[in-house]
Amino acid sequence: MASRQTANRYIREYLLTLMSADSTANCVEDESLSEVSASFQLSEAEEFANPHVWKDLAPDAGEDNSEIPYCYSHESSGESSDTSDDESGSATSNPQTSRPSLPAKLLTFMLIFSVSKRAMQHLLVILNEEGCNVPKSVSTLKRYCQPISHDLLSVACGGQFAYFGIMNNIRFCFERQLLKLNDHFQKLTILVNFDGVPVYKSSKMCLWPILLAIKGVDLSVPLPIGVFCGTNRPPLSTYLESFAQELRSLMETYVSIANKAIKIERCIIIADAPARAFIQGIYSHSARLACGYCKIEGSRIENRMCFPYNQYEPRTNDAYMSMRESNQLVSSPLLGIVNFVEDLPPEYMHSVCLSVVKRLFSLYVSSIKGIKLPCRLSAVQRIHLSQLMIQVSKCLPREFHRKLRSLDEFEHFKACEFRTLIVYLAPVLFRKFLPAPYFDHLMLLHVAIFCFVSQELSTSLFHQASSCITLFCQRAPGLYKGALQSFNAHLLSHMPHFVESLGPLDQWSAFFSKTTTEF
Repeated sequence: MASRQTANRYIREYLLTLMSADSTANCVEDESLSEVSASFQLSEAEEFANPHVWKDLAPDAGEDNSEIPYCYSHESSGESSDTSDDESGSATSNPQTSRPSLPAKLLTFMLIFSVSKRAMQHLLVILNEEGCNVPKSVSTLKRYCQPISHDLLSVACGGQFAYFGIMNNIRFCFERQLLKLNDHFQKLTILVNFDGVPVYKSSKMCLWPILLAIKGVDLSVPLPIGVFCGTNRPPLSTYLESFAQELRSLMETYVSIANKAIKIERCIIIADAPARAFIQGIYSHSARLACGYCKIEGSRIENRMCFPYNQYEPRTNDAYMSMRESNQLVSSPLLGIVNFVEDLPPEYMHSVCLSVVKRLFSLYVSSIKGIKLPCRLSAVQRIHLSQLMIQVSKCLPREFHRKLRSLDEFEHFKACEFRTLIVYLAPVLFRKFLPAPYFDHLMLLHVAIFCFVSQELSTSLFHQASSCITLFCQRAPGLYKGALQSFNAHLLSHMPHFVESLGPLDQWSAFFSKTTTEF
């Protein structure tokens, strides 16, 4: 992972190259800038900054580019009135050129480096003051985005669904050399994320994107397969029909790309418990028969659905396909395409970090009505723990995306903060504050998750980590009564099976899509 200084250097060099590579710009390049650009060394992280690479990446003028899901197009003719005075001349430039325009490069730069709209607006003002032929506003800059091929459907519930396709995204990765096809016949494993995202706090409008990641392909953000927008949850058949049809086709037959034949070998569905139940067409996580992996029946204790730990009969994909499972409500379009037991894992961002870990720490540091446990910290202890967390936060390396905050902000902690706590800092922070039985119980979860996120330890210490999960689930009722017998706590018992099948937790978690779906 590149450091912040390295990332800033990439951005500076990228901007310098953009300004110097555009022959129509009126910017005067300083000699010092020329020296920096001349000494610029191309690497994988810097390839977007090289003007020669742009020629290769740009689509040919004679091709039909309507299906290429990329963020630039050639110069267009009808520009808005808020562009610079010289822009009208540039807009009628030779359409046969294969190099994208300077505004298109700036738009790509904005997307690659996640530049804020405010920062980009200020940059456009500076470039216009220096005489560069670029738009004056971000809204005009976005008009250089090329339309992509998609099917737009109006849904009966009052929403709209746009489908872009799996194969379009695979072609995009191959054409940008993100996907390496070493063998003539290549089989791919894809991860598909489903989740509902509210658009506004003051409205019921929400998005349900379908996001794609390809195992072995390093993507900064997942690729969109489709998106539903509406005030309600989308109808299951309409939402999944196009996706299911294309996925079935790609899993049954090879598709040719540049004299290579590719085929999807496995599709892993990444979703939280409500979205997973919706995709499978089964009872939600609050029902008695909520578990999609075993036949446990929950019981309501103190107005809370509890799932006691034990060994239960597993569910099977064959029973799902024949609609014989007791938890099924409707038939899902994905039945018979993906394995409803093995290919829908309980990903740990929601089931562990945002559920079990958050619940544990809330029992330690906050007062939950009706629950009084020996592990609850006093007001003085919470103050000391907050001070320790802030001190430790100053020592965290740059690779940690979020620094720890005070316990005053506990209700606003994000999933990556809970991940940092349980994987790295729990032994340091809680050793002096928790009673021995509770601290030992927390360490069982810490050791298990620490091993399961590691590529090496998830294999070499798999059985030890699995034993820690078993002991954690067995001891939870005696220590926390019914406060730690929720549905997500039950999913911990299934976690070792999926680590053994799919690999370390981070290879099939929802962290890869979280920043994309946050507004």
